[in-house]
Amino acid sequence: MKRQGLHILLQGVIKLSFVSSAGAEKILGIVLPVQSFGEEVLFSKVPQRVCSQALKAAHLLYVPSEPVFEAFSQSRTLRNSMFSTFAQKICGVL
Repeated sequence: MKRQGLHILLQGVIKLSFVSSAGAEKILGIVLPVQSFGEEVLFSKVPQRVCSQALKAAHLLYVPSEPVFEAFSQSRTLRNSMFSTFAQKICGVL
């Protein structure tokens, strides 16, 4: 399976959610400008069922996984910062 990438919101507002097996929408979070989303697909081989919906007109920057992992290999600080941010997002959802 080819790795995906992540998104950085440059402008607008994005809602992240998924639909439960009972059909109820669960909102995972709201993404604001200069925040990223989609990091989980970088580290998981399992397809994610998260939906993203623009609540305001949005401009996104897509960053493919290859340059992200290359940057990780060159900078321990960047890697640790990304993992810390990812962990905080996970804890916020739980």
